[in-house]
Amino acid sequence: MKRFVLSLMMVAAVAVANAQWSFAPKVGINWSKVNFPETYLDDPSNLTGFNMGVAATYQINKWLDVQGELLYSMRGLDWDYLYVTDDGGNTVEKGLKIRQHYLDIPVLLKFFPCAGFNLQAGPQLGIPLKYDSKVPVGKAVPVDFGLVFGLGYESAIGVFVDARYTLGLTSTVKDTPGWQNRSIGIAVGYRFNVR
Repeated sequence: MKRFVLSLMMVAAVAVANAQWSFAPKVGINWSKVNFPETYLDDPSNLTGFNMGVAATYQINKWLDVQGELLYSMRGLDWDYLYVTDDGGNTVEKGLKIRQHYLDIPVLLKFFPCAGFNLQAGPQLGIPLKYDSKVPVGKAVPVDFGLVFGLGYESAIGVFVDARYTLGLTSTVKDTPGWQNRSIGIAVGYRFNVR
């Protein structure tokens, strides 16, 4: 049995090494918040959400890959210290949670300095799908542009894990300074090779 499993792993390793195109479903979790201008006194807490989607990868050589993804991603903020009052000064809402649902399209260059481990970087477009908030904060912009930086590990059998930081560069609220997304995410997936 051990020989069979070892042989299977060796065949999978050779297949991964010789593949040019591959596809991978992936799922993960995000911790995100919004970057405000310095005039805001209280910093919001991270909001926990999730991400899921598919990645398509082209292997340029043993050191470099180019990877495009389509991901559903939930981002936003959790502002515990914000109190919303009515005209009479009565508190109508304590705390504020904003959930922003996106279709994210990152295009990443992946560098493999040693077997399995990789460094990732590239631009990302985020298309807003839905905006959940009990308190109106403004109209969402049509596209959220950012940069993605990450680390990853890919096993010889196709299982991988990614850890990423997304730096939003544009305001997510129309005609409002600040409000750039910031998020940290972890995802796992499985890569299928295509000849």
